[in-house]
Amino acid sequence: RVVMLGQRPQNVQKLKCSAPAEVTAAAASADGKTIALASSDNSIVLVNVADGTAVRTLAGHGDKVTALEFWPTVEEQASIDRAAAETAAAAQLAARQAEEAAELAAANPKDEKIAADKAAADAAVQAANDAAKKAADEKAAFDEKAAGGSKLVSASLDKTIRVWNPADGAQVLTITGPAPVLDVAFNADATQIVSADGDNMLRVWNGTAAADAPVREIAGHEKPVTSVALVRPAGEQDVSGSEDGPVRVWNLADGAAVRTMKHD
Repeated sequence: RVVMLGQRPQNVQKLKCSAPAEVTAAAASADGKTIALASSDNSIVLVNVADGTAVRTLAGHGDKVTALEFWPTVEEQASIDRAAAETAAAAQLAARQAEEAAELAAANPKDEKIAADKAAADAAVQAANDAAKKAADEKAAFDEKAAGGSKLVSASLDKTIRVWNPADGAQVLTITGPAPVLDVAFNADATQIVSADGDNMLRVWNGTAAADAPVREIAGHEKPVTSVALVRPAGEQDVSGSEDGPVRVWNLADGAAVRTMKHD
């Protein structure tokens, strides 16, 4: 009933908080400010990471909550932050190299090779600045999306998938499927939800409006599908695991099998 949040690589414990019952699933928001804890009493508690206090409780599931996922995800946040930092560093390096090339060209005004090197360095600065600006703009847009449009999806043995607004705890969507749901994942823009189901199927659902049937069903596993995740950064495929052993990769657009990976 206790969840510990650690910081790698030192594994220094930053937070310890208690759930009302045995924890069955957990997820962290992209901004790192909130964690969601599902308990064996079928509830979901949103916890403030800053002080470990429970912000609100989400109720609605009628059986064990098996999976939780925020959108945007922590992985997306890390990827966008890394791209912004790396391109900014590359722009700074290019600027320093251009300064050195300019100084060398000034000291050797008649050297054609040095002049050509300076021109190349100037062009590299422009390209690096363009890449850094693009990454910075993408980060700003992502941060705005994460702050204003965060969602939480939950899956349960009660055969439902529920989408919540973490900001106020409102349940914004309920999807009822034909089988217990063992795992769940958003697609890249949260317009679809992929469920890993106890009847050996993967199902792709409309993530913005209730529907009586999934967008598509994906068959291939021979036992209950226990896990599913979006393949990033492209977000065009998902990967699934099952009690049957093999890990399978699928195209989200049409449900086609891409590859099967067997492990001992």
